[in-house]
Amino acid sequence: DLEEIEKATLRSQKIIRNLIEFVKEERGEWTLVSLDEIVDRTLPMMKTALRRHNLHLDLQAEGVQVFAEAQLLQQVVFNLLNNASQAMKGAGTVSLQTRVLPDKKTVELSLRDEGEGIPEEIQSRIFEPFFTTKQEGFGTGLGLSLSKSIIEKFNGQLSFESKTGKGTEFFV
Repeated sequence: DLEEIEKATLRSQKIIRNLIEFVKEERGEWTLVSLDEIVDRTLPMMKTALRRHNLHLDLQAEGVQVFAEAQLLQQVVFNLLNNASQAMKGAGTVSLQTRVLPDKKTVELSLRDEGEGIPEEIQSRIFEPFFTTKQEGFGTGLGLSLSKSIIEKFNGQLSFESKTGKGTEFFV
């Protein structure tokens, strides 16, 4: 029993440390950060949101670093995971992959859900500030807008593909 308590304590300590880093008001400077490590640090915070879903991880960018602010990049991963989990009404699979593209200069994170997809008539608006399809009290409409701004600040791109009834995939 004491060993289980110790393991639970260490898990809690790691989650608290990740949360503190995530919500720091002081933003860090741009540094070289591992995209795979950012994903690893974000996942414990998403345990509740992802509890009904299967998570398929395929992290292929180990040791590869990008020039960014770790906390802001973590916020993007958090927002995309949170949106993916909310997009699926019932159980489903969220697939997250990191990889180095063939040009060997670009690292990509892709995140796919098995939700209903984004209707074509609103796809052009999803990055607009305050645009949301969620009920009042369940979203501000800032997550994707902020995520896109953050990624563009780091000279990256945030895009998506969506098919009604088949889900959505975001690419960073």
